[in-house]
Amino acid sequence: MVPLYTKSIGIRGFQWWRLRLKEHAITQLRNSGLPVIFYHYSLPMELLEMMAQLKSGLVIPKCTQRGYYWIAIADIVNSLLHAITLPHEPNPIDYYLQGPERLIPITAAKRLAHYRPHISVTRIPYWPIQISALLSKRIHYIDRLIQAITLRDDPFLAEKTWTELGQPQITLA
Repeated sequence: MVPLYTKSIGIRGFQWWRLRLKEHAITQLRNSGLPVIFYHYSLPMELLEMMAQLKSGLVIPKCTQRGYYWIAIADIVNSLLHAITLPHEPNPIDYYLQGPERLIPITAAKRLAHYRPHISVTRIPYWPIQISALLSKRIHYIDRLIQAITLRDDPFLAEKTWTELGQPQITLA
C-alpha cells in the first residue's frame, strides 16, 4: 500500500525518509520479477475523524484549494479483497484507490462536521505556521509536510481500478 502523496517527494525540497523508504521498496519489488500488486490510495476519510478526535475539532489552514479523492478504508479493503481473487500475470500491477468525489480539505471537513455535530471546523490563516516554522524545528517539519501534501495535485487515476474492482460506495456523507 502506497499513499499517492509519495509523489510529494521533492516539492519545495521536501524529503521524508518514510516516503523515500517506500519509494525504494517499490523499485526493488518492481525489479524482483515477483507478481506484485501495488495499491496506491488517496487520503483516507478516516484521517479527518482521527484528526478531529485528537484536537476535539478540525483546524484547516488556508493554504490549498486543491481537491483530493478521499476514500474510505472499508472501500480500500473491499478493493484489496477483490483484487486478490482475480487471476494476474507475473508482471507488477498498479491499482489506484480513490473515492467517488474530489473535495478540497475545508469542504471535506465541513461535510464531515455536518454529519458529526460534535466535530468543530476552524479555518486558520497559514502565515502563523510559516512564521513559527522559522523558530521551531518541529513546526518547520510540519510546515514542510503540509506544503508537500497540499501543493501536489490528486489527479483521477482510478478508472482502471473502478473497471476491474468496482467503484467505491462510501462518501463523506
